Amino acid sequence: MGDNLIGRLASGIDLLGWYDPVFFVYNVLLFAFALSIPPVITAVYIRLMRHEKLRRLEQEVPASVWEPNKAMVAGLVRTLFRWRTYFGSMALFMMVLVLGASVMLFLKPVVGADPSVRAMGLDFGKGANILMLGPYAVHLPEEYFNRLVISLAAFQYGFLGGYAHHIGQLARSYFMLDLTPHTYVDATVRIATGSLVALVLSFWLFEPGVVNEDTTLLPVVSFFVGFFPTRGLLAIEKGATAFIKVLPKSAYEAEGLSKLPGMSYAHELRLGREGLDTVENLSNASALELAVRTGFSYCQLEQWRGQAWLCGHMRDDYEPFMKRTGITSRDELSAFRDAWKPPAAGTTAAAYLAGSNEALETKVEALLILA
Repeated sequence: MGDNLIGRLASGIDLLGWYDPVFFVYNVLLFAFALSIPPVITAVYIRLMRHEKLRRLEQEVPASVWEPNKAMVAGLVRTLFRWRTYFGSMALFMMVLVLGASVMLFLKPVVGADPSVRAMGLDFGKGANILMLGPYAVHLPEEYFNRLVISLAAFQYGFLGGYAHHIGQLARSYFMLDLTPHTYVDATVRIATGSLVALVLSFWLFEPGVVNEDTTLLPVVSFFVGFFPTRGLLAIEKGATAFIKVLPKSAYEAEGLSKLPGMSYAHELRLGREGLDTVENLSNASALELAVRTGFSYCQLEQWRGQAWLCGHMRDDYEPFMKRTGITSRDELSAFRDAWKPPAAGTTAAAYLAGSNEALETKVEALLILA
């Protein structure tokens, strides 16, 4: 029965003249495989990892924190490890995945197809949309077809980069006990953003109708942008800023998590999925709840919270202060205050930590009180 179904599908496509039947069947299998990876990994995770998550949390969280919050943690873990929790976000992600993979594996664009000959693909000689053509829509079909091919390639390889990033994140989340519905929401946004940014950049970087070394880099650049959408957005921002020349500067900018010691790009992305994209947000978060919802240990999160508190108060002085004193967090500053013994009469802890910087000394003195 399965062979008959595949044969019917293949012969149907063959009647359209798009693909060789064997090649079409291969694409269908590849399509099904790509779609099956996320739900299969999630199903295995829900089935096998719930008790491991509870065991790891019980080992990591201090008894003084664990015992009064044990019931609350167990409830959160039960909520995270059930299909109903993932259904909405996974359904949204699968819709985007189906649309993107269909374009990549089955769309075959042609232009000016002879109506007397069996159609060999989608005839863009009858028109295309502004999304793919932009200002090139004013040209004749034969002229804008080169632009269309570049746009489709950029869009599809941007999609592929976002999908590849998601597969890596799935594997990482599985082994770190860190898979949540936010994983699929983040993947959906990343794939959509990466594909669109790659498309927009292709209008700027690649000239249609010219085949050279730059054109051969189109798949590589688009895949990179899909994998790292923020890098592509930064490139667009720099290019647009250079063209416009003037952008208002904010009087206050939040501090990014990259300023914290030990904070990698992957850590930033994961905390960002929890809405913690600045040190101000992180310093006010609950380490215990984050330990339940993410794969980070309770001790690591407590360390980052303390670092975020100190960084948020020190602002631009945080890095030089950290290099001079070796103090990176609120707890370390408190420990220094409690153990402080002046090397000479009249020397204060604030003056000792600040060196000869009077402005920094005032800030440190206030922080010693707050800590």
